[in-house]
Amino acid sequence: VSSHGLSFSNDTGALNLDAVIHAQNVVQLTAADEHRKNFSLTDIESAGGNGQEIFLPGVHSDIGAGYRDGEGESQVVLWASGVFTALKKAEKERNRLVAAKWYKAEELTLLATHNNGVLLQAARDSISNRYSRIPLHIMADLAREPENKISFDDRLDGREKIPPALELAQQEIKAYVDQHKGKGCRTSEAAHWHDNERSWLRDLRYGYFHFSAKLAFGHGPRYIGGQRRRMTYGG
Repeated sequence: VSSHGLSFSNDTGALNLDAVIHAQNVVQLTAADEHRKNFSLTDIESAGGNGQEIFLPGVHSDIGAGYRDGEGESQVVLWASGVFTALKKAEKERNRLVAAKWYKAEELTLLATHNNGVLLQAARDSISNRYSRIPLHIMADLAREPENKISFDDRLDGREKIPPALELAQQEIKAYVDQHKGKGCRTSEAAHWHDNERSWLRDLRYGYFHFSAKLAFGHGPRYIGGQRRRMTYGG
């Protein structure tokens, strides 16, 4: 993640973000649901056959354990404009968020603005940060593989246990990682985690994932082709 200067497209060269070319083995766990404009992804393409990039569900700090446990949200997630289209746009986004179970219907409020716009206000209480233990264990397992020659004592497993409520999610995500891991592997995609068919995944969104993109300085969403999407730059 880099947001250097006015243009982010040249950050790889300016900040030497392709230094992974010198590494023997590179693993990048990437947030499939992150789409903030100032949180573009720098991939590890320069690592070539020594790199593996795996997308996991959640936003940047869900995976990196950057949120306090039980922290809630109260934020504007959309501003729609247009005399005849604003309300329709906001309602469509509200329905999409409810269908994906990012929020419940009663947690989303449409607010008219003075300039014929509509704000979509979202509020959610007590989001757990325990999901971050799943990526932590995945990274530890990958680091423990013989070729890396890295060892951990048993304190990680004792101190950072996976809660029973997340055991199914852990099993499913681990199976996905096993399918897409390996040096030079580039088969994992963010879109693999964007469906609404899996109930356990929808439950993760509501109880454990934060909606990081909001109408606040530095946190605005990025849209590509009218969809919330993350920009990727070569690294």
